[in-house]
Amino acid sequence: MKKQKGVVLAFALVILGILLLLVGALYGFLQSDYSMTTYYLQKEKTLSLAEAGIDKAIMQLKSNPSYAGETTSLQDGDFIVTVTDIGGNKKRLEAKGCYPSAANCKYHRSVRTQVTTTSSPTSIAFHYAVQIGDMGLTMYSNAQIKGNVYSNGNVTGYSNSKITGDTYAVGTISSPAPQISGTKNPGAPTQPLPSLDFNFWKTGANINNDQINGNYELNGNCPAQIPTLGPRKITGYFKMNSNTCLKITGPLYVQGNFEMNSNSKLYLDESFGSSGTVIVIDGTIKLNSNSYIYSTSASPKGYIILATENSGTPAVELNSNSSNSIIYAPNGEVQINSNGKVVEVAAKKLTLNSNATLDYDQGLASATFTSGPGGTFSIIPGTWTEVK
Repeated sequence: MKKQKGVVLAFALVILGILLLLVGALYGFLQSDYSMTTYYLQKEKTLSLAEAGIDKAIMQLKSNPSYAGETTSLQDGDFIVTVTDIGGNKKRLEAKGCYPSAANCKYHRSVRTQVTTTSSPTSIAFHYAVQIGDMGLTMYSNAQIKGNVYSNGNVTGYSNSKITGDTYAVGTISSPAPQISGTKNPGAPTQPLPSLDFNFWKTGANINNDQINGNYELNGNCPAQIPTLGPRKITGYFKMNSNTCLKITGPLYVQGNFEMNSNSKLYLDESFGSSGTVIVIDGTIKLNSNSYIYSTSASPKGYIILATENSGTPAVELNSNSSNSIIYAPNGEVQINSNGKVVEVAAKKLTLNSNATLDYDQGLASATFTSGPGGTFSIIPGTWTEVK
């Protein structure tokens, strides 16, 4: 009996040993599987962090083309972004996702891509308060620009002229005026003007084939019910005489000159919200004293762009107390006289005479204009890759 009990005990011990081995093997397998699952989970998290870094970089570049990268913390870890200018309006973006943090990067993955400024069906990016071609910027006494400036020529200032922001010039920047509160960057690389497709807007203005033949002139006092116009093509000039009002409901194409006289008011219909529209003018643009162009009340605001390919000197003239417009004149000079005010200028040449002011709206960095193409940063197809 004792011998039999000993055999049973030995057998039980063998079975127990086998079970322990199996449990140990299973535990090891589960531990290994858990470790592998944790590894792949953290690696996927870091890939998502890296992709978030690329998305953040593109968003930042739309409002600040000089953006060079950052390190940012999110709930699942950190991402580190670097931006490299590779010429031809292209930039290389590289983002590294780290878990649990950039300082303690136990798990990481990196992605790289290239972006460029391309056409978009709804947006045009005005990155600077003033963006000027090779004829440069001249500021006379007490002229002010509130925002960043980029000139493909020189920047020349006279007594008490001021720039509240960073200033870039392919050529020189005079001293001691203008006074510059930000960084001074002479010898900068050439920066193309924002892109606006004139033919697109001309076609959009005449989409209903209902053009006004000859001149369009508004007279009389502003009525309680403000008249509307747009989309519309005008084959002659477009003139708003003193005390007149008009509300724009779509793009306009004016084959002659465009002129607003004293106390005339041009409104953008509130239905545009934070979007805007364009008035294309073949001739010159002249805004006389106390004429005013109204944005929408949305946040961010919607604006009217006055755009001309005219190469005149000036192609655009704004006189005292005329204000609140966006001016686009890639081939000509924009001249703003005493107390004239605008929110953005992109032109071949800009002259700010005494007491003229330009007050940039940050919302223009990613503004939209209904049915109109423009420039913004986007990924170049085929350049997205994971960095091994």
